[in-house]
This record gives sequence, C-alpha cells and structure tokens, in this order.
Amino acid sequence: MKYDTDVDISNGNTSHAIVAALVGQAKRVLDVGCSTGYLARILKGNANSVSGVEIDEQAAEQARPALDKLVLGDVEAMDFVESFGEGAFDVVVFADVLEHLRDPVAVLRRAAGLLAPGGSVVISIPNVAHGAVRLSLLEGRFEYRPLGLLDDTHLRFFTRSSLEAMLSAAGFSAVDVRRTTADAFATEIPLDKSRFAPELVDRVRSDPEAFTYQFVLRAVPAADLSVADKLELLAARSEELEALGAQVREILDAGRGFVAQPAVGVLTARPAGPADAQTPWRSLRASVAVAELRRRLHDTTVHQLSADPDPDAGPDDVDSPKTAAPQSPRPATNLPASDWAGEPVEHLGGLADSVAGRVAHDFDAVVAVDADGISDGLARIAAYGCPIKRIAGRESAPVPDLLVLAERVGTATSMPARLAYLRATKALPGAERYMVVSVGTSDKPRLRAIARVVAQLAADAEADTAVWVVPAPQPYADPAAAGVISSAVEGSALLDALGEVDLLAVFSGAELVVTDTGPPAALALSMRRPLLCVEGDPELSDLARLAGDPDLVAAKPADLLALAQIAVKRASDEQLTVPLATAVDFAFDDLAGSLERAAARRLAASLPEALDGMRRRISLLERANAASARRIAAERNALGRRAIALSGGADSDETAAEMLVALAERKREEAEEAARAATEALEAVMATKTMRVLSPARRVYGQLRGGLR
Repeated sequence: MKYDTDVDISNGNTSHAIVAALVGQAKRVLDVGCSTGYLARILKGNANSVSGVEIDEQAAEQARPALDKLVLGDVEAMDFVESFGEGAFDVVVFADVLEHLRDPVAVLRRAAGLLAPGGSVVISIPNVAHGAVRLSLLEGRFEYRPLGLLDDTHLRFFTRSSLEAMLSAAGFSAVDVRRTTADAFATEIPLDKSRFAPELVDRVRSDPEAFTYQFVLRAVPAADLSVADKLELLAARSEELEALGAQVREILDAGRGFVAQPAVGVLTARPAGPADAQTPWRSLRASVAVAELRRRLHDTTVHQLSADPDPDAGPDDVDSPKTAAPQSPRPATNLPASDWAGEPVEHLGGLADSVAGRVAHDFDAVVAVDADGISDGLARIAAYGCPIKRIAGRESAPVPDLLVLAERVGTATSMPARLAYLRATKALPGAERYMVVSVGTSDKPRLRAIARVVAQLAADAEADTAVWVVPAPQPYADPAAAGVISSAVEGSALLDALGEVDLLAVFSGAELVVTDTGPPAALALSMRRPLLCVEGDPELSDLARLAGDPDLVAAKPADLLALAQIAVKRASDEQLTVPLATAVDFAFDDLAGSLERAAARRLAASLPEALDGMRRRISLLERANAASARRIAAERNALGRRAIALSGGADSDETAAEMLVALAERKREEAEEAARAATEALEAVMATKTMRVLSPARRVYGQLRGGLR
C-alpha cells in the first residue's frame, strides 16, 4: 500500500505523534482517509473509539479490525451526517488528506456537522514553502515524488497563510498549531548543497517556516470558540508577534548605521497670530500624544513639531488674533528639567511643498494633533507618501479628549512644586484655596447665570476661596467669555498667560472646576478634581457617558448648585477616570499599531539599498584585507633578502645585520597587527548576521504585517 507506514509514536517530530497528542484520550474519533488503519490503531490505544472512511477497498479491509465502524467511499461525494449521524464525533481527523482533494473547503464544511458540542478537527498538511522546495525552485525544478512534500497525488499545495485562509473559508479557527520540521537538505527532495551560495542558504533558513515540513493543528468551528480558545489564540498570536518583533529588532541592531531608525512626527498648528492663552491647551495635547506614543513605540523616535496655518485658514480653523486674550509676561521657569516631560518643539514654518517633502522624507508617519488649520499642508505631506494619522481635532476620529491622560506627562511632585513657585513669584494670585472657571459660551445671559453660580459657590465655601478664570480653548469655545466671567465675579483673577505646565499646575490644586467646555473637563478628570459641568460643548456628553456618571453635566446653570456636593464626592472616587483613560489608551494602542506598520513598510522599502551599502562595505574590507596581506608579504620578503645579504658579509657588518633583522621583525609584527585589525573588522561586520538576517527583511516584515492585522 502506498500510504501504509509504521508509526513510531515515540518520535515527537512526526505528524502521527502530534495528531495523537492533539486528539487526546477517551474521545469519539473519525479518521478520514484511514488507509490501512495505522493511525487508528494508535488512537485506539489511547482509549478512543475510532471510526474510519477510506476510498481504497483493499486498504479499508486491512483497517477494518481497528475500527468501530468503517464507511467505504469518496469523501468528496459523501454525506457525512447521513453515514454517521449528526454530532457523532468529538474529533474528526484529516491526516495528510486535504491536499489530495479537489475542494477541501467543502469537505471541511460538511464535516462540521459531525462534531458534537465542543468538538474539533485535527489536520496535518505538508508545507509547500519548505526550504527544500524553495531551493529546488531556484534551480528551476518542481519535480513530483512518490511521497512527501511533492507527492504526485497532491492536488492542492498549502503555506501557512493559505492554510489559514482555507480554514477561515470553511468556518474554522485554528486554536493549536504545531509543526514537524526538517532541514532543507534532509528531505526526499534531492539537493546538492555545494550548488548553493552559503548566503543564499542562510537567507532561506532565516525564515522559520522554511524548516516546517508539515503543519499539524487543532481547529474548532469559529462560531463555537470558547473564552479559553480565544485566550489560547490570543496567546499564540502574541508569541508569534513577539518572535517577529525580536527578529525586527535584530535586523535594526544589525543594520544600525545603515538603516535609519523609524521616526514619527507629532504635528500641531500654531496660532494664526502671536502666541496667546489658547496655545497651552494645544501644546499640552501634543505633549500627551508624544508621551503616550513613546510609551508604546520602542526603537522609534517621536518628535514634536508645529507649523503655521494654511494661508486661507479662517478664524474657525485656528485661534484668531482678534479674540485672543491679552498677553502678559511669563515667569521664568527654574524647576529642574526632570520635573517636566516637555522638550523644545521644532517649528517648520509654513508647510510649503518643499517643507512637506522634507517632512515626508524624515518621518515614517505624522500624527496630526489639533491640526485642523493646516489641512492643506498635511495633504502635501501625504502626497509624498507619508501616512497622516489625525487625533484630537474636528477632522479626527471621535475619541475622548487626550487631556484625560494629561496627568501622565508630569510627576506626582512636580505640579504642587510648580504651583508653589508660581505663587512665590506672584505670577498667580496668592490664595491658598481657589476654584477654576473655564467657560466659553458666547451667550451673555448664560454667562451671567454661570457667574452668579460661581459667586455663590465661592461665598458658600468653608474658607476663603478665590476664583481663577482660565480662558477655554478655541476652537472649542469663545475665549472672550473669560473676560465676562472675571469681571462679573468679585475678587476673581483672569489667568491669561499660562504655559502648558502652568495649566496642569493650576488645575491640580483646584478645589472645584466649573466649565461648559470639553477640554477643561477632561483635564479636571485627569487631575481628579471636583468638577461641575453645564451643558455646552457636545464633548461633555461623551465625557459623561464614558465616565459612567449621568450627573456629570447639568442641563442649566441653576442646577450646578445642587450638584456641588456630588462633585466633591465624585472626585474622591478613584474609578472615575478609568473608563475615560481606557478609551483613550485603546485609541493610542490602535494608533501605535498603525504607526508601526507604516514604519515597517517604509523600512522594508529602504532595506535593499541599506543591504547594498553593507555589501559594498564588506567588499571594501575584503579588498583592504587582501591588499594588507600582499603588502606584508612583499615587505617581509624584501627585508628578509636584505638581512640575508648583510648577515653573509664581514664580521663588522654583523651588528648592522642584527639591527636590520630586528627592524624587519618589528615591521612584520606591525603589519600583521594591521592585518588582524582589518580581519576582525570584517568578521565583526559578518558577525552582525548581515547576510543571514538583513537579507530576508522583506519576508520578515511581510509576516509582521500579516500578524498585526
């Protein structure tokens, strides 16, 4: 029999041993294509009840004694449920069968009806992407064999990705994927190793799947995936991604100096006029984005950038200088740099075509934060092939305000220290207790109503409480509202010259925050401050929904008084900001994943050029080493001849001869040391596994992209 075999169950590198392990014990099993029953006997020995299907009548008769039930027939024409009954089996085995079928997807779909609840299929199938097949194809050969990878009865050929596609089309998901392995020169496919360049063999071997001879897996109906199966799938995929990530890091380490490190730019729009009180809100969002991306993007540089607005941007697109709050001097910052995560921002000016081209060249992707005023410039950058990801702005995907994570950009001690410093320098009023009001409605009656509530709250406070008015950020609100509030509330102070760190410090010490605008509410939640919101900005409703607190937003100013006690109690709840932070964390996780894929595509495209550069350097080192060796040999020969000639002369010349021999010896040692240094440099380059690791980069990154989808 062609497919009869002796099974060595002790050899763990065989599909039969792995199939038996995946089937387990005490199961009802159907062995599809059971041949002479060699596998059925193994399964039977594990206390399983085993039935079989076989098309070859002679082989079936040999299998019959090992089976509880045998059906003779063609699996592609058979009605499985009619032959065996619905839900009759815990496991259906397709051991080296599916590659022989015209339509394996249809067979798998019909086999699903045989599975009892919790049932699965176990499949073994050869890998046509094995290294032996790859090398054979490089020689222009694809020759069928009686058995093995290129069995002459195979109708279908599978790689890992096409196997997964087949399972998906049939309605199954693999939950446990294992492999049998063999080296490219240790299979039934004849290959002469001497005919292949070592670097080519290394390149083939660098792909782990090149060693996979067979895939052996357990799969379950996708609709029946249990929580445990999903966790198992997630763990397996995580392991694969970690392994691929390690390969990517190895490539980057090996190519350091040849391949540019991935870079991401976080780009914001500058105000249309001079810097004003609106700038800190935008700058703080950018700082949050930079900090969160750096937490997630390893081996990637993240730079903060700003650009002038597009020439035709209107007042609705960026901060308008006509409505900007008055500018007053900023106090000098003399806190240690380690207390604040900020850093200089590179200003690009206008995003003209030449600037956009430079940005696209320097960065693998650009994250646009509050960048609605530079849409034309972003389009120019994108036209050069640089991906643009928008976050925080009217044109962005709706996510909670990034400011709910603002607390992360400072340290636990830096905000109180900064607040104390601002008070000491008289940059802020001296009150020890204060409320922060940041509203932006342009409705004057509504503004006056909010002002009355704020005055009442300040008067009802247990101790003297000042009111500090912070202009709400544009385009989310009208900054002119700050002046109305400050003039309507006695003893209030308009804080119109805050930097981003000052903004954090002011909110961190507030007894209460009152706002009708989303960003101040998000910042108050981040700093866990008591918060009162009156309906205004639509973002407030989203914040209330995500915070899980229906009382977060009052319908009218008069309702704020009733909510004051609730607000103080709510601020002490440590769980308040968790749903908000989680939602933004998820958004950053997705963003980081898309940025890594963009960087991988850019890097994969640049690797061939980098590899050529490394090869040229290796070639130069080889030539330099050969030239050094030739110079050493020539100098040694010349000095040797002179020493021999002198030493054969008169006795009076013996001293000169000895000196010349000593000189020759020193020169020889120096030259050999130079040769060793050149050789070690060459070996160091080769030791980076340039030829073995960098060469297959396209394949590695292809796997990485597939794994991240």
